Amino acid sequence: MAGQHLGLAIAFIYVCLGLIGIGMLLLFYMKIRYLRIQRKTKEYLRKHQDYFLFLQAHLGDAEELPLPPGKLGDLERRVIQQRVTEWIEQFKGDLQQKLIALCYNAGFVREDLKLLDSLFYGRRIAAAYRLGGMRAAEAVPRLLEMLKHQKYSPLSIVLARSIAKSAEQEQQLRDMLIHLLRHGKPIHHLAADILMETRLDASRLLLQLLKEDHEDLVKVALAAMRGQEGLEEAPALGRFAFALDRRETTA
Repeated sequence: MAGQHLGLAIAFIYVCLGLIGIGMLLLFYMKIRYLRIQRKTKEYLRKHQDYFLFLQAHLGDAEELPLPPGKLGDLERRVIQQRVTEWIEQFKGDLQQKLIALCYNAGFVREDLKLLDSLFYGRRIAAAYRLGGMRAAEAVPRLLEMLKHQKYSPLSIVLARSIAKSAEQEQQLRDMLIHLLRHGKPIHHLAADILMETRLDASRLLLQLLKEDHEDLVKVALAAMRGQEGLEEAPALGRFAFALDRRETTA
């Protein structure tokens, strides 16, 4: 009996050592892969430096921006997409629209829309993040559905920001706020910051939110209106702030 127990203990030790070894090999592989991706990214940035400079020089021209040159691999396309998306964040108006059009023409938006159907949730979230960066309006219904079923986490913020950046309808922004705030978290100032990422008329939107019966939406509007020029004197602001304060103190 003692020998049997000893054999089981030895077998257990071997299994544990095997699992530890597999874990170490996996970590080593992930480290090597990460370093390889970093090296290739720098390589592709150098390779396409002339293309990036050309885009910057002709961003103000009337013609459409040219597509990335040559046949590109997946990582190479991601590197170019990331650089263009960074510029989209920096520019506004017509310059931003030209860069967004380039993302559509290059197929970046189409590829990430397909990834929203991936079996891997991480890939879907990464695609959602990139689609927000490219202001892909057609992705908003899918992103709203993802946010609706997402438990509150930092991923909720990723989805909400992508929706705010891409939405072309005020109702979509309202739905985004409803889904984000349904967990009861005290994140009204964060939600206000996310809301102000929109390309829509913020002044009109905030005044509409102040008229909502939904208390959380009013709180978001009040948080967003602080510091917004031309809105501090809105007659509705004081009235709704007072009403909200009364509801909270009498609850």
